[in-house]
Amino acid sequence: MKYEKINKNYTKIIVISLTLIIIIGSALILNITKAKYKTTISIPIVKGTVKYEGNADLNVIAIYQQKVTEENKPVKCTNGDDCYETSNDIPIKDYEINTEKSYCTEPNSENKLKNVVSYKSNILSVKMSKKGTKCYLYFDKLNIKTSGEVLADLNRETNTGTTDGFGAVDTTEYKGSNDKTKMFSDSDDFGTTYYFRGKVKDNWVQFGKTSDDQNIYWRIIRINGDGTIRLIYAGVGAEATLLTNDNGYTGNSSSQLPNTPFNSDYQKAEHVGYQYTENQLRGRGTNSAIYNILNTWFEENLKDEFDEVNSKIDKNTGFCGDRSNSTNSSTKWGNETDEGGIGTNPTYYGAQLRLVPNNQNPNNNNKSMPTFKCKNLDGDYYTYKEAEERETIDSLKVSKGTHSLDYPIGLITADEVTFAGGLYLIENKQYYLYTNSYFWAMSPYFY
Repeated sequence: MKYEKINKNYTKIIVISLTLIIIIGSALILNITKAKYKTTISIPIVKGTVKYEGNADLNVIAIYQQKVTEENKPVKCTNGDDCYETSNDIPIKDYEINTEKSYCTEPNSENKLKNVVSYKSNILSVKMSKKGTKCYLYFDKLNIKTSGEVLADLNRETNTGTTDGFGAVDTTEYKGSNDKTKMFSDSDDFGTTYYFRGKVKDNWVQFGKTSDDQNIYWRIIRINGDGTIRLIYAGVGAEATLLTNDNGYTGNSSSQLPNTPFNSDYQKAEHVGYQYTENQLRGRGTNSAIYNILNTWFEENLKDEFDEVNSKIDKNTGFCGDRSNSTNSSTKWGNETDEGGIGTNPTYYGAQLRLVPNNQNPNNNNKSMPTFKCKNLDGDYYTYKEAEERETIDSLKVSKGTHSLDYPIGLITADEVTFAGGLYLIENKQYYLYTNSYFWAMSPYFY
């Protein structure tokens, strides 16, 4: 996965990353290479679809799914095939294909060809070209926990680690004691925040239901400094394992999203704002296109949860759309002058100055310098209109935040993507935010 600059006429396919109890965003785009086949054919197979190349034909498909406990959790098993049981159907809920264990064989060959099958959105894709191909498919149970279970685990063991900087993508699967994922720590505006990084498999949460009564799944990005949890939307049902064009969008239909810009107005620098006002650097009088889409999704799917007396959705959370800037690309991060950001002035925003390694910026020293802190809490930290006053780690208890959002929902920041394991212009397919799709974030990059 790699970051790319957004041109003002950019209209690529996008998928919005939603977040709850502090949702997320950033205006660098993550670009993923998609596999493309010359010719594909689709045939029905039990539940779902098989897609395969050319004239290939699947002669036998053996299906195995991981055994579960009485609590419907994956069994802890290390004895190979004894961990699985046969199935007549491809599982369509809460399972993901084990690409390392699944394999196919071509006619008159005993060679096990691995990494040739994938399964997403009820479509099984097989990269084979010979008739009589046999495939043996293994599906692992997703260990999806309720929010209460996740909190309990994290409260019992919040392992903290350190990194040696952010000069490369991170594909590591960090493990602490009891085989639990190790977390890392840093500071945000409200205290110590614990975050996930690299290849993470157990940061799933099920919370809320869609308007058509489907479970909504999320992934934890981090525990905020005030103890709340920042979640990113990951879809519904089994397809929650990856955001896709058909499932995991936040508009009303899959046909709406591909043409959705961050903002339909892009003639001036101020239009990079989640909310903006003409001729003002940090105005909030007009809502961006992406703001309206997220609001509509929230109203359709989480409004009832939000209106509950003891709602689990934090009304005081905020989302940083950092508009600190300079008109000089060699400005060191932290020395932004805010001379740009209005009209047609070329503007280099804080996210570029700190997250692009060695990009006319010697302060970065070939590494990204992400931060969880929002430089302008009063103007760039978007909060719910009825959010309460909050005390920062600098002991300033004032009306921090914009108090301008209809609902506490936003996008992931480019900094949070970097903390999670991403890096500007470098592809990463092995960290938990990888979606095989473009998606918007909240941090402006350049005008």
